[in-house]
Amino acid sequence: MELLSKAKLTLFSSLQTKKYRYKHRMFLVEGKKMVDEALNSSWKVECLVCKEAYPSESLPSVDLPIYQASPTEFKRISSQQHPEGIIAVLSMRDSSVLRVSSLESEGEEAAYLLWRLKDPGNLGTILRTADWLNIPTVYLTEDCVDVFNPKSIRASMGSLFRCQLRIISHPIEAIMACGKTIWVADMEGKQLQDVSFGKDDIILIGSESQGVDTQLKTKLAHQKISIPRLGGGESLNAAVSASIIGWQYKLKTTLR
Repeated sequence: MELLSKAKLTLFSSLQTKKYRYKHRMFLVEGKKMVDEALNSSWKVECLVCKEAYPSESLPSVDLPIYQASPTEFKRISSQQHPEGIIAVLSMRDSSVLRVSSLESEGEEAAYLLWRLKDPGNLGTILRTADWLNIPTVYLTEDCVDVFNPKSIRASMGSLFRCQLRIISHPIEAIMACGKTIWVADMEGKQLQDVSFGKDDIILIGSESQGVDTQLKTKLAHQKISIPRLGGGESLNAAVSASIIGWQYKLKTTLR
């Protein structure tokens, strides 16, 4: 174990900011469970950082540099109020977060398409749902919240490492040209239980505050779907809607 240098402290603490994550092509994963998920994945872990007095028996047995940080230094690196005391520094993988211009490339599989999501907790939860339901691909518009945001990573509970993430450029054009059926979650849509899904359909989840663009709503007017409201409540958030629609999709296409 090595003491954390000032240069490493500056580098690792800068990764809390999107600009520096992409400049250095690295991001952080915090907490024992998430560090274990990262180490057991195919992603490259560069090193570990642990806080002074972190139990040595809890450290993973790995052939990686492990840096020890003082409580003050660790607090600078961590994004959590009460950190567990261990952080992994990972390299971004271009093969797992591809930039694409088409929605046609993933074959006979379902996918989520996330439109301008801004809440990192919603994004992480949808990745967790996609992983649970075996919906392997998640498309994101370029103006979605960053998938490497610490809150997104934490909410994904490791599912980030198992999903195929695709950043879609020119999403309106891609949707217009797509030969697959794209279902858009909308409170004015056809009720979910009445929808007939196909095996490679795409589930479009709009932004938390504005949904999807009017142009898309017009284009997809006959493919709007809604979740029946059985009680009170004004609406469901994006992650809950994605989970319910994804489960119903799987129920009708896989679990018959």
